[in-house]
Amino acid sequence: MSDTNLPVLIAGGGPVGLALAVELGLRDIPCTLVEKRDGKLTVPRMSQVSTRGMEFCRRWGIAEEVRNAVWTNTHTLDFVYLTSLTGDEIARLKVPSYQERGPLDYTPEGPCHCPQIYFDPILAELAGSFPSVTLRYNTALESFEQEGETIHAHLVDSVTGATETV
Repeated sequence: MSDTNLPVLIAGGGPVGLALAVELGLRDIPCTLVEKRDGKLTVPRMSQVSTRGMEFCRRWGIAEEVRNAVWTNTHTLDFVYLTSLTGDEIARLKVPSYQERGPLDYTPEGPCHCPQIYFDPILAELAGSFPSVTLRYNTALESFEQEGETIHAHLVDSVTGATETV
């Protein structure tokens, strides 16, 4: 077991943890993000980045990449209800493409259909581009305790079982 001093430890490598790592990286604040999984998503999760989330993406310089991660600007975003995948169409909710939608009058960015399976890798690449940010996948936060103004966090390597206190 080793003792390491970390100014900021972020537990969780989803959109919120990665967004925090990006914000700290922009400010050159040293931080380490731990995620118990390998960072690859295998089950469906979030399907849309909200307007506010896209405003953050714009500020971080990744809005266009997020918008184009799955579909082009001209791809229709309709919701279609069918009796089965090969069956009859019951109803269709028309949603204009980003190009058809045009600019919104209240924000430079609108919501974006970008499933988390595509969104997380974009955020992880950005977060990892900052020298002050360390991303540690396959590392779980097992427990922590506070001693005065110090936090002791107990980490476990999800692959080897090795432990570490930071």
